[in-house]
Amino acid sequence: MYRNNKIVGNNNFTFKNTEKNKLVINSETFFKLEIFGIKIYNYQSKGQEVYYKNKLSSYNSETIQNNKKKFCNKKKNSDNQYIIKGSSYNGKNSSNFIIGNFWNHDFINFNKHIKPSSCRMIEQKVKFEGKEELKMNNKKYSTLKFVLFSDDKSLSKDKNFKMTMWYDEINLILLKVLYNKFGRWEYRLKLYNQNYIYF
Repeated sequence: MYRNNKIVGNNNFTFKNTEKNKLVINSETFFKLEIFGIKIYNYQSKGQEVYYKNKLSSYNSETIQNNKKKFCNKKKNSDNQYIIKGSSYNGKNSSNFIIGNFWNHDFINFNKHIKPSSCRMIEQKVKFEGKEELKMNNKKYSTLKFVLFSDDKSLSKDKNFKMTMWYDEINLILLKVLYNKFGRWEYRLKLYNQNYIYF
C-alpha cells in the first residue's frame, strides 16, 4: 500500500475452503502516516467474509482508526435478509450489495457496496474504461480497467470518492487500485496464489 509513492502499510486476504461449498476469506489491513517521525494517522482492521454456494452468508470486522473503534457485522437470516449492525448503520437489507473489499470482481454487478469498517451503505456507479496494458513487478499484464464512484448525492465532499481499479483480464485478480484523498493512494499487488492476495 502506497501514499505518494511511499510504502505506508499493507492489505492482505487469505482464502480457505473450510467445507463443501463454503469459502472463508480473512482480511487484515494496516497502515500509518508519519510526519518527521511523528505518527499522525493509524489504521488497523481485521475482517472475515463467509460465502456459501458463492453467496455471502456473513461478514464481521473490527477496526481501530486513530484510537476510535469501529465495527461491522452482518448475517443472513431465513428470509434472505441481512441483519446488519455497525458503527454507521443498523437495520435489515436485501442481498443487493457487496462488501467493499474490491478483490471481488463481481462488484461491477452491484449498485451499492457496504463499507467494511463501519457498515455504511454507499450507492455506487461503475464505468468500464476498456482494456489496458499494466506493468507491475517487472511483468506486463493485460487488464480490465474500471472506475468506481459514488452515486449518493447526500454525501459530503470529504466522503465522496472515485477509485480506479485494474483487474487481470484472464483470472480477474485485482492488480491495482488508485484514488486521491489527502494524497495519492495506490494498492499494488505484491503476491498472490489460490490461497492469498497480498497488497
